[in-house]
Amino acid sequence: MIFLYTVLYGIALFFIFPFEYFKRPKKLRKRWLAEKLGAIGPYEKNDGPVIWIHAVSVGEVMVALPLVKRLYESGYTSVMISTITDTGQQIAGERAPEGVKKFYLPFDLKPFINRVIRLTSPDIFMTMETELWPNLFNAMKDAGIPVFIFNGRISDRSFGRYMKIRFFLKKLFRAVENAGMQTGQDAERIKQMGMDEEKTRITGNFKFDIHGTLYPPEWVGMIKGTTIVAGSTHESEEDIIVEVYQRLRRRFTPLNLILAPRHPGRCNIVMELLKDKGIHYVRRSVLTEDNTELENIVILIDTIGELAGLYSVADVCIIGGSFVPVGGHNLFEAAYWSKPIICGPHMNNFPLTKDFMSRDAVRIADKAGLYDILFCMLESLDMRERLGKNAHRVFLENGGAVEKAMNILEPYLSRLKR
Repeated sequence: MIFLYTVLYGIALFFIFPFEYFKRPKKLRKRWLAEKLGAIGPYEKNDGPVIWIHAVSVGEVMVALPLVKRLYESGYTSVMISTITDTGQQIAGERAPEGVKKFYLPFDLKPFINRVIRLTSPDIFMTMETELWPNLFNAMKDAGIPVFIFNGRISDRSFGRYMKIRFFLKKLFRAVENAGMQTGQDAERIKQMGMDEEKTRITGNFKFDIHGTLYPPEWVGMIKGTTIVAGSTHESEEDIIVEVYQRLRRRFTPLNLILAPRHPGRCNIVMELLKDKGIHYVRRSVLTEDNTELENIVILIDTIGELAGLYSVADVCIIGGSFVPVGGHNLFEAAYWSKPIICGPHMNNFPLTKDFMSRDAVRIADKAGLYDILFCMLESLDMRERLGKNAHRVFLENGGAVEKAMNILEPYLSRLKR
């Protein structure tokens, strides 16, 4: 089966390679290609075991940072982070501690993976949120490097696909030393997929351990008035939110909207929407010190890595991906800042939303009801404060995932440290 996978992967790579290469800025192409082929450049390790963490993109890098911070605090400072996306590389470069090696994950072909192993001699490999790469896992197993999955989750859609290749995954999971899953449902699913029960743990979600990794951007001090933050929005959601914002502006002023599309590449489309509706807006990328005051305006976030900190200035937070059948996005960062949260009806990717609902820590609205709920929240400071405090309480109660991960890792790390 691994042979068939490798053949199919190679064929797919042949067709997608030109697109992946040329979509990158010219200044990145040479480095990207070299690292995808396993030539990641020199790595001067510190004392102690070398820890390789794979985090596919921005979200996974942000999830990994609390663990990296904890590893550094424990004296394990030889850490490498691989990503697949350019934005993941950027955030790792900006947020990871000094000395962390950053590189693109090589193509999932053994010669390239083994090249990285030879160059860096990793002692432990861990992947965030169930990134499964068959040749990578097998190369680690052949080299005697233990593999860990942390912050693992299996969505409804992924579970159905994975079950169709369960016989293949069961063999692949032999390379995995331990799988730390977010919830009991995730743990049960990965066991059904072939993971041994004794290797499966419920460690929780690293996103509840983001203390000390989030900061408001400096420019938010220019914002004046009440502010709604709509994060990780998808196609058609901006239409809904902008229309509601226009209606609310007639009753509340000054009122601002910070609008952060899930994919910054869609910002041009959103700009056209704002222009068509005659809405005063500014792109985050063009803000300068000359913009001394931002009031009664839509701020379009066309940059990456700032959304988690932007929730700090919100009077109300709207979670994108939940008003269309995408499954919703992370509401934990808004809860960290003690903010009132509104989600749409499609939050099935985040089972913990039910905990927030049962604790009066979130409001659920459909497209038709969004205006009414926002109106009530903007009218009532008491309501906003109550919801925000409840959300923060749920956030705090779910912490500890990083510490559970460290308890799993410590026996391996301490042996390697000697």
